[in-house]
Amino acid sequence: MKRSIRLFAFVSFVLFVQGVFGQESKSPWDGSKELFPGIHHVFLERTEPRLMKINVVRIDLQTGLYGVCTSTKDELWNQPMPDHDPACKRCKTPPLVVTKRQTTRNFLKENRVAGKKMVLGVNASPWGPWGCGASKYAGRMGLFISQGEVLDDNDRGRPSFIVLKDGSVDFRYPGSKIPNDKIFISVPGFAVILDKGEVTAGAAGDKSCHPRTGYGLSKNRRYIYFITVDGRQKDYSMGATTGELAALLKEFGAYDGLNMDGGGSTTLAIWQEDKGNAKDNVKILNHQAGGAERANGNNLGFYLVK
Repeated sequence: MKRSIRLFAFVSFVLFVQGVFGQESKSPWDGSKELFPGIHHVFLERTEPRLMKINVVRIDLQTGLYGVCTSTKDELWNQPMPDHDPACKRCKTPPLVVTKRQTTRNFLKENRVAGKKMVLGVNASPWGPWGCGASKYAGRMGLFISQGEVLDDNDRGRPSFIVLKDGSVDFRYPGSKIPNDKIFISVPGFAVILDKGEVTAGAAGDKSCHPRTGYGLSKNRRYIYFITVDGRQKDYSMGATTGELAALLKEFGAYDGLNMDGGGSTTLAIWQEDKGNAKDNVKILNHQAGGAERANGNNLGFYLVK
C-alpha cells in the first residue's frame, strides 16, 4: 500500500525514583544533542540502583517534518510458517506468518533504498512463536497495522502505539473503541507502565532486570519518547526493571508509556548522512549484549517528508 502520512504537530525502585526526581530545577534535556530538526538525543550512565547505560530520544511532532512507517507484511502473510519446528510443544499447529524478521539496521537501510529519507528506527513489538527454534518469520504480535493495512487484528490484551489517519498519535488500550479503519499505524507492546504520569502498580512491583525499550508520549501528544536501557552486560550495563523504565520515561517528559519488546531486541538506530558509506550509514545508539543485532518481528521508523 503506497501511502504516506505526516505527523502533526519497592526499596530499590523507590531509591531509583528519588534519584530520578530529586533535582527539579534542571531539565533532563539540558545539553541534549539535536540529531535532526526537532529530534533530540541524550545518553546517560547511572550507577544506582545498578550500572545502566541509557539512550533517550525525543521527537517534536509539531515540526510536521516527519512521516512514520513500520514493517510490512511478508509475501507469505497469513500462511503457516514454513520453517516451524513440528516438535515444538508450545504450538499445536504452525503459527501464521505476519512479517519476515529484520534487524532495525536493515529496516532503516531498506527504507532508504526504497526512497524514504528515514532518519530513525526503533524496535517495536513482541512476537511469536518464541522458544520453538529459530524462525525467520514472526506472528502473534497483537494489533498490528502497517500503513493502514491490518496484518494482525487480535490485540491479545496488549496496548499499542498508534498513529491515526488524521496524523495524531496516541496509545490504544485493550477494549478501545477506536475502529481499525481509523488507524494508520499500530505497533503493540507488552504493557502500560506509565499511566497519566504515574508508574503502574505492575511496573512498580517488577524486579526483573533486562535490556528495555520504552515508548512514551507527552500529555499533549506533542512529543514522542524512545528509551533504551542496555542490559546483561557486566561492568557495562545491567538492565532495568519496567518500573525503572517507566520512571525514566516520566523523568524525560512522558505522561503515558509502554514497555515494548526488549532483551536482545532492544535497538535504537539513526541514519548518519556524513558517514560516507552510502550502503550503511546506520549508527546503533545502544549496545546489545555480545554485539549481536537481533532480527525483530517489526520495527518503527521516522522519515523526512519535507
